[in-house]
Amino acid sequence: MRLRWVLSVAVLLLAPLAPAGAYPERPIRVIVPYAAGGATDVVARVLAEAMAPMLPQPLIIENRGGAGGMVGAEVVARAPADGHTVLFNNTGHAALRVLVPNPPIDPITSLQAIAVVAESPIVMLVANNVPANNLREFTALAKARPGQLDYGSSGGGGILQMAALLYLKATGAHCDDV
Repeated sequence: MRLRWVLSVAVLLLAPLAPAGAYPERPIRVIVPYAAGGATDVVARVLAEAMAPMLPQPLIIENRGGAGGMVGAEVVARAPADGHTVLFNNTGHAALRVLVPNPPIDPITSLQAIAVVAESPIVMLVANNVPANNLREFTALAKARPGQLDYGSSGGGGILQMAALLYLKATGAHCDDV
């Protein structure tokens, strides 16, 4: 039920972006600014499949990864403002202005958000052999063993790395990104 409501809202929000006439007049390019197979890509593909019966034209998912999402954001910002090229991004988009030196576009002012279509929690996991059963214990362990623990994320400048860095800064813990 909620997905159908979100899809209906998304279609209604896309329509005003196009000039007068039948919309969409041609396939809609959905630019996902990350590699295929990641969470953002999967949600975009599920959404496109669910919206297909509601639109006279297909949604074509196009992965344009690079520079933490800036490559895809630039493609959309420079496309004609006719509603036929949209960016399907995650919250990491908000950090691009700070993370990308001399960005070719301002990712905040060059694009307009039209809908939130999914929410995804960020979860912290440790291997079974790590002697910590909760966040408090892990934080104490990381503080007691500076530089001896590593963490993994989706890559430099991604939302998962940002979350890890915020955690480390807030707690004073020390771990290295691998």
